Amino acid sequence: MVYLFWKHLWYCRCCCCLTFLNSVVLQIFQYAIKRKFSSSENREHWMDHALEKYDRTLVEDVKLVLRVLAMYIPIPVFWALFDQQGSRWTFQATRYIAVPEGDPKKTFSMLFSLSPG
Repeated sequence: MVYLFWKHLWYCRCCCCLTFLNSVVLQIFQYAIKRKFSSSENREHWMDHALEKYDRTLVEDVKLVLRVLAMYIPIPVFWALFDQQGSRWTFQATRYIAVPEGDPKKTFSMLFSLSPG
């Protein structure tokens, strides 16, 4: 218990990843966007405008990060649709008759499938 109370005295939180993200990656984004709109030359990728100031491997890594982030764009849409399905089940449950008709095995299997545990 004492350890939990005093651990902030000994534990040092390092925000290295966030600092790197803020200091380097976002600066590359900012520089590439600024150079894209101020320059008249066309490049293969809009991040290639940052090659004038930053290292090629670092710019290529940032391009890879953009590709990975593009895969995560549909996730909020999925969870929004998933939550709508849950609300539809709630709406259906409010309209459900108290005494179910039909086979009791089907009724109990339905109830067990909707239980959280």
